[in-house]
Amino acid sequence: SGQETPLEEIDGADDGYPRQDGLFASEPNILYKVLASEANFQPGERIRLEITRSEHLPTVTAETTIVGRPTINRPQSGDKLRFPTNGFYRILWSESAGAAFYDVIMYLHYNEYHLSDPSNVECKVLAWKIAGVITQTELEVPGTDFYKFIAASIPTNSDIRRIFKGLDIQVRAGGSELYEFQRVQLANS
Repeated sequence: SGQETPLEEIDGADDGYPRQDGLFASEPNILYKVLASEANFQPGERIRLEITRSEHLPTVTAETTIVGRPTINRPQSGDKLRFPTNGFYRILWSESAGAAFYDVIMYLHYNEYHLSDPSNVECKVLAWKIAGVITQTELEVPGTDFYKFIAASIPTNSDIRRIFKGLDIQVRAGGSELYEFQRVQLANS
């Protein structure tokens, strides 16, 4: 549309995004943001980012296409999730417009009650990245992987009672530019 939207420079740590370990310096965590309500990006739109640096350096540009949101077809809300120890659980989603790859994350919600003080309840969430940078729109998850993840993530503690609250499955889509970046990054690591 030719609409220009300036980005606000922030320290990510002040906005709830502390820098994770990696290639870049950790402090400050400089990010540039715009509110979704201000930008109103739509799937299929081509976005051009222009970065004006100091007067002695040329402007840097990059372009990408906004991808659509995938729709999860299985499981559906209210379905019972079963992870058989001798089989697989299938997750299916629709292809997203412009998507080149997908990440699949499961969020396991549970409460912990301390037996010495039952009023002391902690709501916890485990995030399990089941698959990342995959190009297909279905995934078969070995049931044993689900139980191995839980065993590795939640330490045994006889002083605590845990109550399962529910699961959320999230499928994230990324475009071709991000897919190439991820492939190069994975190849280097």
